[in-house]
Amino acid sequence: MPRILAIVEELRQKGPTGEIRITREDGCFAHIDGGDNIGYVVSITAIDKAIEICRRTGVAVVTANNTWFSGRCALYVERAATQGLVAMHTTNTTARVAPFGGTERLLGTNPFAIAFPSDDDPVVIDIGTSAITWGDVETLRCVVLRGAGEKAFGAGADISEFATTRANSQLAKEYGARVERAMRAISECRHPTVAMIHGACVGGGLLVASRCDLRIAGESARFGVPVKKLGLVESHTEMQGMLDLLGYANGLEMILEGRIWNVREAYEKGLVNRVVPDADVERETLATARRIAEGAPLVARWHKKFARRLADPRPLTDAERDEAFACFDTEDFREGTAAFLAKRSPQFKGR
Repeated sequence: MPRILAIVEELRQKGPTGEIRITREDGCFAHIDGGDNIGYVVSITAIDKAIEICRRTGVAVVTANNTWFSGRCALYVERAATQGLVAMHTTNTTARVAPFGGTERLLGTNPFAIAFPSDDDPVVIDIGTSAITWGDVETLRCVVLRGAGEKAFGAGADISEFATTRANSQLAKEYGARVERAMRAISECRHPTVAMIHGACVGGGLLVASRCDLRIAGESARFGVPVKKLGLVESHTEMQGMLDLLGYANGLEMILEGRIWNVREAYEKGLVNRVVPDADVERETLATARRIAEGAPLVARWHKKFARRLADPRPLTDAERDEAFACFDTEDFREGTAAFLAKRSPQFKGR
């Protein structure tokens, strides 16, 4: 959805586009002028031209310019690989992505993909230099995490899989590294995150929820980490989110007792931000996300960044102190103040 919204907005601003034209073709080479059309269409034209040339010469190089937003490259190379060809596709772009922890767009998406034919489906390797692409950066304001359906946010790991995923310390270490990457990705997400909690939120589900910025739970929600019954230790990384919310005493109470808390106890001890009737969990969570999304996105990202930094006892550097005033140079600041004085709703762009 963020990509769709970004594409629609770009098309609205650009207006009519030109014709997609092959401006040069010589042997195994061709060049395409995209006519300022969306890259999805231009790239399909380019890969089809490459397939056509390959059928004649055995190899092809096709380039294109005057286009924008081609998205991930896997679609195009897979199209060629299904024809029995090895294909590579790469693009570049202007700076549209901020590094993790930052707010200024410094990186292009620069995706790269290669595909090989096989007896079954093509083997496709799709690589990008950033985890967030243009549409996500330009339009995303808040992330809501929820379980599938309304029976549980997350009921923890499948114990039956332990024989293959945690049969010994080495396997458990590899599994733990994947969990750590996932937890870090949630914690370091620069956009606000809200957990929509229905039903059980235990074990791994609680780890995920504890890494979100806000947690909204229904009255029947329940929480716990009953690993003592499995002879299983929560790693440092896995404990961190809970201890950040609950503190030392309450955090150890949850882990050592292995008791399942009801939602009222979880609320009283700071594990959840808000408790609502079960029927209202989705409505209230989405309303919360909308309220967040109505604000200036750069401000939300800065506040998240500053809150994380203040948890670090090191003194702030001069550069970090100066960053607190960078908002005054943004378009969103000018839009926000102008909208307030004009008594209208602001239209923030994240710039």
